[in-house]
Order: sequence, then C-alpha cells, then structure tokens
Amino acid sequence: MLRLTPLEETISGQELIKNERVAMLTTLIQDRFTLSDKLVKAVRTNLEKLSSDTLHQLIRQILHFDTFETLEQWIEEHLPVQQV
Repeated sequence: MLRLTPLEETISGQELIKNERVAMLTTLIQDRFTLSDKLVKAVRTNLEKLSSDTLHQLIRQILHFDTFETLEQWIEEHLPVQQV
C-alpha cells in the first residue's frame, strides 16, 4: 500500500510553513510599530534565522510587546548561537 507523506512533514512543506510565518510576522510587526523599510528588512533577516517553532511562539506573543525595543530584544534572545 502506498503511503503519502503529509506536506508539513516534508522539507519543502516545512520551508513553506516557515516562509509564511516570516511573511506574516513581518507584516504584523510593520503594521504594529510603523517601521521604515530599512528596519523592516533588518527584522525580516533576523526572523528568517529563527526556527519555525520559535516563529510560532512569536506569532502567539506578538500582541504582548508594547515597544519595538522589547520585541527586538526577544528576537535577539531567540536567535541561534553562531559558532566562530
């Protein structure tokens, strides 16, 4: 019997989900904090570095941030550690 892999279990599906979460968060952050295009690009770059699960956590918490600075700090704290 042939078993098809659910889309969310494939690498392509996981990338699609992550890209959608980044796009959604970018729009929400830009609308909530009225950021310049340059700052939006910087935020998006950092969002793309986060895992899909971390992006999901951020989506659930986005309304709890009163300032862009607290949001920015949260993102920085959740970025993966870069090894030198």
